[in-house]
Amino acid sequence: MEKNINVGFFCEINTQLIGKLTKNLKDWGFLVEYFIFKDIFEYNSRKHQHSIDVAVILLEYASYADEVAEYRQNINAPIVVISDEITEFDASLLIKKGISLVFHYSHIDHFAREIDKLLKYEHSRNILLSDQLNEDEKTSALEREITAILKEEGMLREHHIFMQTILENIPSLIYVKDTATMKYLYVNKSAIDIIEFSPDEMIGKTVFELFHPKYAEYYHSKDIELVRSNISTQTVEEMCLTKNNKLKVLLTKKILIKNSKGEPRYFLGISEDLTQLYRSQEELLKSETRFSKIFHSSPVPIFIISNKKKIFVDTNIKCTEFFGVNRDRAIGQPLDVFSEFKNSELMANIYDAIENNKSFVNKQITINLEGVERHILLSCEQLQLPDDIWSVFITLDVTDRINAEREMQAALAKQQDLNKLRTQFISMVSHEFRTPLTTIMLSADMLGKYYDKIHPEERQKQIERIKETIQKMTNLMENLLVLGRIDSGNFQFNPKECNLEQLCSNLIKNAEFNSGFSHKINFNINGNCKNAIVDDQLVSFALNNLLSNAIKYSPNSKVIDFTVNCNEQMIEFIVTDYGIGIPEEEQHLLTQSFYRASNVGQISGYGLGMSIVSRAVEAHCGQIEINSKPGSGSTFIVKLPQNCGNKSN
Repeated sequence: MEKNINVGFFCEINTQLIGKLTKNLKDWGFLVEYFIFKDIFEYNSRKHQHSIDVAVILLEYASYADEVAEYRQNINAPIVVISDEITEFDASLLIKKGISLVFHYSHIDHFAREIDKLLKYEHSRNILLSDQLNEDEKTSALEREITAILKEEGMLREHHIFMQTILENIPSLIYVKDTATMKYLYVNKSAIDIIEFSPDEMIGKTVFELFHPKYAEYYHSKDIELVRSNISTQTVEEMCLTKNNKLKVLLTKKILIKNSKGEPRYFLGISEDLTQLYRSQEELLKSETRFSKIFHSSPVPIFIISNKKKIFVDTNIKCTEFFGVNRDRAIGQPLDVFSEFKNSELMANIYDAIENNKSFVNKQITINLEGVERHILLSCEQLQLPDDIWSVFITLDVTDRINAEREMQAALAKQQDLNKLRTQFISMVSHEFRTPLTTIMLSADMLGKYYDKIHPEERQKQIERIKETIQKMTNLMENLLVLGRIDSGNFQFNPKECNLEQLCSNLIKNAEFNSGFSHKINFNINGNCKNAIVDDQLVSFALNNLLSNAIKYSPNSKVIDFTVNCNEQMIEFIVTDYGIGIPEEEQHLLTQSFYRASNVGQISGYGLGMSIVSRAVEAHCGQIEINSKPGSGSTFIVKLPQNCGNKSN
């Protein structure tokens, strides 16, 4: 529904602006009639001709606000002021002088809406003052008007309270100064906490009335300098002496509020108390100094890496010494500084920590430093920073400790082996000596008591039995003595020129004789073996045990093959039997003293022969190969180099 409105414009001719305002009113639904008055004097001379519903004063400068009082006295209608130079502070002053609405040129798009609200308010007020309506009619009409007005005013009041609450509860000191008088126009309550002045103590006063003259002069000069420079924003760090003479550090941001001509009218100040921050920084500096001394004097290598940038942040002196990394060249550089550890366990753990922000303690790893194996305990702790995470690595060289532990473990293992051997030896000697001695004693006792009654052949049989038993005991003692001399280091390794063909022939004859000629040993020799350089005594021990074992463990086969190959570099002995064989999983255990394979059954033996063979081969810098399968016999290949040289085992 269209509404009639008569508007009086007070201004010099400004057809363009008046046209915009009237169009805005028409678009809102008003039927507009307007009149233009040069000033209040022209209005007074013509007001009997033109009745107006609202007066619109177009001010060129807000400083003309003092003249508004005269308009208020002569115009019996709501007054609206529009200016191209208006601030919130100017607007508040005009409202106090009785102006209904204040607009900046840039906000006139809302002109019609606000005029509509204003006229509704005036209509409600007129209802209250009217004599034509009875009380019930006034009440009903007012209720409708007041409800609408209160709803809008309530929203405005809530917005005002909301903004005021925000300003008053911001922890920073906020103030507004007039650039002409340099007096405080607004101060929030944070002033009490920061500079110990209340807003009431500051508003309407200058810095000279509040602060020490020395500081007041400084603040004033800086404010004047800002106004004259016409810079929109300036941030300064200032010392401040509070009301109770406490010295504080304030970071203040000053913002100039200008008019439409770009001239400063007010400036807004926002001050933050940095005093505690400076104290914290001082404490942090002290803490950093203490940390630096501990860090660089630490007896263990420490280095710090940025997880985000993957560069070295710092290394201590011990890290430089241990890893050989130049500290000055490492700081700020990527992990390529550790290039010699590129594919190492060390780098794998470093990357795992920095890529996964992982902490760990005492992870034992092995590295190679200048060709020497080193063992270290690596620990990592994650240090959280505002924009990064630092990994602090601490390393502890435990190489000496690890080596000492290994030596102790080796010594302990050796001692345990010796104890085991002693137990086995005592058990074996108890068994192997008791039985032969019993046999000898029985045979000797029989010969002693019944010598004349026993048939000569039976007597000879008992005598041979005694001899055979004594020979077994002699062989056992001889093997034990040889093994003991070699292990104790009392056996002198003495290589010299030897005729192996003759030596091997003698060993074969003895082996066949000792077996009662139950087995035939086929002997083959290749190459010049008459001038071989070996320790003939050790070789004899080794070959004698290999041949006797071949005979002993071939009960169902009567043939043993024995081959010797000689050249200038190597001597090779090959002994092959076709007996019971050796389980594959047990072959590596044969050189242990007193060890016997699980398939020997009732075949007698002491488990010393292969130990002697092994020691003799080791003394010659040689090696043993075993090829065997259970039930298919065994082949032992002994290779002795001729350039082992003279040495003591």
